[in-house]
Amino acid sequence: MERQSIIKNSARLISAALLTSTLSCIPANAGNAEETPGYQLQTILIDNNGTDLWTTESWGGANILPNTSWATTDAYDYRYNGTLSFEVKSNAQEPLSFWIGMSSHSHNETVTLYWTDMDAYKGKMIAGTEWTSYTLPIKDLLEANADSGFDLSNLWKISVTAVKKGESITFRNVRISSTDDERQYPFIKVNQVGYTVNGAKTARISYFAKFGSIDGRTYEIVDKKTGKTVLTGILPEAELNDHLSGESVHTISFDELKTPVLISYGYRIFFISQVAERY
Repeated sequence: MERQSIIKNSARLISAALLTSTLSCIPANAGNAEETPGYQLQTILIDNNGTDLWTTESWGGANILPNTSWATTDAYDYRYNGTLSFEVKSNAQEPLSFWIGMSSHSHNETVTLYWTDMDAYKGKMIAGTEWTSYTLPIKDLLEANADSGFDLSNLWKISVTAVKKGESITFRNVRISSTDDERQYPFIKVNQVGYTVNGAKTARISYFAKFGSIDGRTYEIVDKKTGKTVLTGILPEAELNDHLSGESVHTISFDELKTPVLISYGYRIFFISQVAERY
């Protein structure tokens, strides 16, 4: 099956106007991910850089971050069947209640929603003196606050508050998961407006390894107007982008392509791939 994007150019600048989306989620800047069976969505592990423990602070709460760099995570694919699950334990000699929710941050606006504002969960979030497990549906939270402006594609943090003053609770095994299938993003990605004619020109071809491999396959760049192939190449061995998307990434270079064309025409990059069948 053919996967393609259009690279258009002007007289001085080879510009990129994509029919495919740029790399987005699990996101761009995702937390650690846990591989799941088959095509199931990966589980986002909110594990505090591998320590797997989050303890509330003196102000009575905690900011549990999918990214400890405070970058947002695109968790939109978890909207309908996704859950936030965790274990929690009181560090006092008694059980302690708490509030828990999610915060999004987009366009300089932060929106925080709490499950514990909902009747179904109000007063029911308790950290006992032993580890207690909870699983909270994301859909319930968003549907109860449909007009809030919450942006799940810019998930910022899990927000905990309302812990008794002078006491603390600890969370572990915090994760966002779903029974839904992984959503593959378009293969070919160009993350810039365009290319100068004599400058460096690269594009990325990426996908999740669970869908197969396209190492060594041929790609072509074709003049859209004439249909003639102007450049061919072999995909190099993929590198694992384990810090961001978790995808296998091929980088292709077409610096030698220096002939500009009218903006109404352009070049087409394409290749045939067996792993494209889930699109």
